[in-house]
Amino acid sequence: MASAQMMKWYLVLAIMVLGTAVSGQHSRADEPAAETAPALDVFDAIDQGVIDAKFIARDSQRGRLFLTNKTDEPVDVLIPDAFAGVPVMHQFGGGGGGGGLGGGGGGQQSVGGGGGGRGGGGRGGGGRGGGGGRFNVAPEKVNTIDVPLLCLDHGLRDPSSNKPYEIRPIEDVVADPAVIEIVAAYANGDLQPAAAQAAVWNVNSNVSWQELAAKLTGTARQVVRDPYFSPAEIKNAMAIVAGAQQATAGQKVERRNWKPVSERNPDGEKDATPEKLDIPETVGPQSDQSADNS
Repeated sequence: MASAQMMKWYLVLAIMVLGTAVSGQHSRADEPAAETAPALDVFDAIDQGVIDAKFIARDSQRGRLFLTNKTDEPVDVLIPDAFAGVPVMHQFGGGGGGGGLGGGGGGQQSVGGGGGGRGGGGRGGGGRGGGGGRFNVAPEKVNTIDVPLLCLDHGLRDPSSNKPYEIRPIEDVVADPAVIEIVAAYANGDLQPAAAQAAVWNVNSNVSWQELAAKLTGTARQVVRDPYFSPAEIKNAMAIVAGAQQATAGQKVERRNWKPVSERNPDGEKDATPEKLDIPETVGPQSDQSADNS
């Protein structure tokens, strides 16, 4: 789905929203991966028993992917331009009232991230190699990858690092190709965070622009609540949706029907949690999204 057509709408959008800051930093260059073999798609690598992938949705905007090389040889792994993180205990049901196929069923939101340049290079057991979402994982080591996130299911609770998540092909989770287009563009560092979030909720959860413009931070129990999105961010989001829909006109999402790891061994360990991985958590920005937010 990443194409010259995508780049065109990115450029048009940049012109339309001059004056709106585009945030995010591209990752530093790491040692290039040896071009000894084609990179394995991360889901194929999981299927083949080459890679173990654990995903933590730290909050509404930040995720972390852990790739463990289970072999005694270096492995090049391709992270898709867009993928989904799904709460393990709520992986069946609708997508927050929108077009989702495998989002949360009343708990935490599913999230979208990707292997683009916004999140940060691999750490610990290898590095980014070959550009994009290609990572080299050293033998029997763990590569840690920071992933920027967008929440997919408006009205459900924010992701939390103490709730188990797992990665899924995004085409098994959302039904609209424009959502995948937006998530991939955001993961690559091409879109402003708040506007991209509003765009995803508009398309995937069918939240109107009027509702998004009236949305407030915090919860109904709080006395002082600020606008969730500024007028400029809503305008930017409308341009993002228009561009993504134009870029994906006539396209359909083809489900991969990939069997999640948690369904393969339902009686065993479902997914990693921060406690199991012993990863220190840091305080970061929160979206203030919760089930009773209105």
